[in-house]
Amino acid sequence: AGWATHEPIGTVGVQLIDDVRVGVEAVLEGSVRREGDTVRINAQLIDALGGQHLWAERYDGSIQDVFALQDRVIGQIVAALAVKLTNAERTSVELVGTRNPQAYDAVLRGWAHYRLGPEEETNKAIALFEQAIALDPEYGRAHAALAAASWRIVQSTWESTTEGGYQRAFDRMQEALAKAMRQPNALAHAVSAEVLSKQGRYEEAFTEIGQAMALAPNDSEIHLSKARILNA
Repeated sequence: AGWATHEPIGTVGVQLIDDVRVGVEAVLEGSVRREGDTVRINAQLIDALGGQHLWAERYDGSIQDVFALQDRVIGQIVAALAVKLTNAERTSVELVGTRNPQAYDAVLRGWAHYRLGPEEETNKAIALFEQAIALDPEYGRAHAALAAASWRIVQSTWESTTEGGYQRAFDRMQEALAKAMRQPNALAHAVSAEVLSKQGRYEEAFTEIGQAMALAPNDSEIHLSKARILNA
């Protein structure tokens, strides 16, 4: 069975090769489709004000070579658009977090379930994040994602929290977050910030969410975390 995602990848301030600067932010939108071991990535740049397409490209590859494919896609997009990455963005691109394609795939599939929101989908996400960790115990993004999903359950009134489920979810969140913070990524900082905020440790929470924003300034989930902290 195949799966697909389609969503904005991020926003970029683009300087074209002829030094004519686009006067507005542009949206880099993409879709990823998988069928068996074949992966197809479509990317397109859209003018944020006018809505017209500025550039588009398609990339095909194998799931077994997904990291090489990712590097090729990023490299060609950056080269074609002459985008200047910040140091934080460059670090984020370079630190994939795992060299195990099956673990990487499990996190992507888990995150698709996580973003849907309901209890059933969150539990599906947790199972996939745990699968990724079993495949690569040092995969920081998988630990951070597991912490995020567990934290959602902790804050819910779902059936998952009954009969000791709250404590299991809280303990799982703490353990996953501690492992994620060994080599912290933006998501790990964001979850840490939300936990600190709930504990009333606002100064530390703002430091953590600031680090998350610096690492992933275009990540909508990080902005949502900051909004929740500000609303605490």
